[in-house]
Amino acid sequence: LEEGRKMSKSAGTGVSPQDVIKQHGADILRLWVSMVDYRDDMTFGNEILIKIGDGYRKIRNTARFLLANLYDFDPSRDMVPSSELQPIDVWLLSEAADVFERARKAYDDFEFHFVYHRVLEFCTVQLSAVYASIMKDALYVEGSSSSVRRSSQTAMYRVLDGLVRIIAPILSFTADEIYEAMPGSREGSVHLTQFPEDAPERLTAQQREAWDRLFRLRESVSKVLEGARGVGQIGQSLEADIVLSGGFDMKQLLGGLGVDLAQLFIVSHVEHRSAAVVGDKITFDGIGEVGITMTPASGVKCARCWQYRDEVTPEQEICHRCSALVA
Repeated sequence: LEEGRKMSKSAGTGVSPQDVIKQHGADILRLWVSMVDYRDDMTFGNEILIKIGDGYRKIRNTARFLLANLYDFDPSRDMVPSSELQPIDVWLLSEAADVFERARKAYDDFEFHFVYHRVLEFCTVQLSAVYASIMKDALYVEGSSSSVRRSSQTAMYRVLDGLVRIIAPILSFTADEIYEAMPGSREGSVHLTQFPEDAPERLTAQQREAWDRLFRLRESVSKVLEGARGVGQIGQSLEADIVLSGGFDMKQLLGGLGVDLAQLFIVSHVEHRSAAVVGDKITFDGIGEVGITMTPASGVKCARCWQYRDEVTPEQEICHRCSALVA
């Protein structure tokens, strides 16, 4: 038990699985079984189950987010080929492929606790904290059938399809519920499917290095934005423009990924000035020092996408992109 006492029916310290299932649900109990290392002493109690419930809800809410954005997606009609996917979607699929590969190995090695922890980390970090925040503009602002939105939906569908198969042995009931809600023709149950196979979208070593560099830069930009928010210069991040200063080569910094830095940073504009490095500084091997400064976004807030654009006026309340989409 949590207090360090041994479970014993005769001492009245035993816990009935049926009681746990009535209070927390069968999948929470299954999740506890999977997350503990059975080679060591195992603790059990209500506080532990509450913490496990928090992890369970993070996984479930991630699936809900993916399903909510696939409501108009038909895999047989809208799936985007690998060669046409956006760079951020290729990154997500590569990250997911790594998780699924490690989870398959963990199952083979009976290291079930590794499956839970790796899936939870993937849902809370790569999917929720990074990908979902970056792609909100593409999912909610772009045209419903735009290539950017369909690319994102393709990535989310394939990630969800792999994720639900990986968690099926542990979260059996939740996995089946998610699987039934997914679009497209499917098997009668997720438990009739196989684990996901390796995906073709694997990043090269050079691409991984470039993404690691950009996410380090994104983290530094976020600190600058948070500082500006703390002193009242901005509210949300779209109220900011970012200036990157220094004599570095922008193409080299991007590493050929073709990433939109404004989208990555969730700001209205990003500009590179080949001048002396100013502001917060970050150094990359082989590239040099990069300065980061924030200014209030130029232009007026678009009433539809909330980005700041010079063409927006009291008479023309939405930007050129939104005008075209609305038309």
